[in-house]
Amino acid sequence: MRKPQFYLILFFSLLIFTSGCEYFCDCEKEAICGFNYGAVVFIPDKSGNDQLIAPKFDETTPDGTYQAAPAGLDLDSLTGVINVNNSTIMTEYIVTFTSADGKRICETTVYIEEPLIDECKFNYGDSIFYPSSDKSVAEIVKPVFADSMVADGKFTVAPQGLDLDSKTGYFRVNSSIAGINYTVTYTSADGYTICSTQVIIQGIDLVDAFLLLQEDIQFAVEGVPVLVDSIARPIVGANINTPAPEGAYQSDDPAVVFENPALGTMNLKATLRNIREQLQGDFFSGYSREITINYRIFSNDREVIGNFKFLLYWFAKQDEVPEDLIILMQGKSQYPIVGGKVMIPPPGMPIIGDLSR
Repeated sequence: MRKPQFYLILFFSLLIFTSGCEYFCDCEKEAICGFNYGAVVFIPDKSGNDQLIAPKFDETTPDGTYQAAPAGLDLDSLTGVINVNNSTIMTEYIVTFTSADGKRICETTVYIEEPLIDECKFNYGDSIFYPSSDKSVAEIVKPVFADSMVADGKFTVAPQGLDLDSKTGYFRVNSSIAGINYTVTYTSADGYTICSTQVIIQGIDLVDAFLLLQEDIQFAVEGVPVLVDSIARPIVGANINTPAPEGAYQSDDPAVVFENPALGTMNLKATLRNIREQLQGDFFSGYSREITINYRIFSNDREVIGNFKFLLYWFAKQDEVPEDLIILMQGKSQYPIVGGKVMIPPPGMPIIGDLSR
């Protein structure tokens, strides 16, 4: 008769222990949740309005709060709605949801991609412009967009030096720094349309070189001779590979001898001979003179009036050339030729040799 009593006691003991669990331990497991935004990658649109995306839960949307890391995601902390168009682009975010009772915590990933960029085309009618010394000439150049596009954004330029209006894209030739290749970039107000074009404000100079008169010297760009013996033709300063445009070239210095005034070609040896005759006994080895060349050319359907200067030296012998002048010339040289080196402006033309030959 004791066996049944033993089982009965054991049954009541288990019943009491089980029913008292809630008083002695927390046996409820943490609830599991899951949510997302229907996608991971989102791209800002061009509507100019909000692009709102709400979270989607596996079950009924619970009450709670949302937070995102890192900072930059436009997130409503109560609803979990994100505004794609107002968030920092090219960033991956972790969005975390915490239920109101603190028992549900889950997260998802959101990536805001870079917006799609529309290409556009514009130019200034040409890419090369020449400053004019005639201030009465209209010098403001306006951008022209393809497909009659209306610009509503801003213009920027690199490097600095172009006198550019950031709102209209207009630039002034005469007040810009010459000899620089500029890149003008247009960006629309919404940031989704970007295009650029090239602008060069040109100056006209001579090829810089030591000329040995006893040598057969020739230097040509694009097949056009710009320096043959002592006959020099002006070049475009920003691009040594481009001869200066045809027009009318002259100098107020009566010693300058032009071979062809329309091309600006000058006979430097003959010019030095004239200077020697002018100065007579004051002409010596190491003599130099700054010469100004005036020009009138046509560019972009407008007349451009300007001038450039160069230094013309004469040395009877090569070993009489000062070391500082050699360093100056060679330090800025880029294009070697027979008898010396060619360099970009400022121009210098040391002539070495017997002027009587």
